Amino acid sequence: MNLLQKVMMLFFVLVLTSCVPMQPRFPEIQTPPERISQKGYSLVPLNETGWMVVGRNPYQLSLAKRGDNPDETFGIQTTLFKLPLFKNDQDLIRFIKEGQVK
Repeated sequence: MNLLQKVMMLFFVLVLTSCVPMQPRFPEIQTPPERISQKGYSLVPLNETGWMVVGRNPYQLSLAKRGDNPDETFGIQTTLFKLPLFKNDQDLIRFIKEGQVK
């Protein structure tokens, strides 16, 4: 095999491997899961394998898990935010319903 053939073979190998989709690696939650503490709240993830931490800062947490089908993904997202003061229960219920509509 001459030098040109070796270079061409290397070129094709590089082209083929560059087409392979790269998926990011996220840290997986161990089972059984331990409590995750955030600012102002904490939670224990579901006791299932495959959950990954896909985003996290002091006020938000995003977990995801691949489903059985290729186009199926499950997610859990938490966000801490400050609620306004409510005069009564009805104001709180109205606030929640408006948030659900948005």
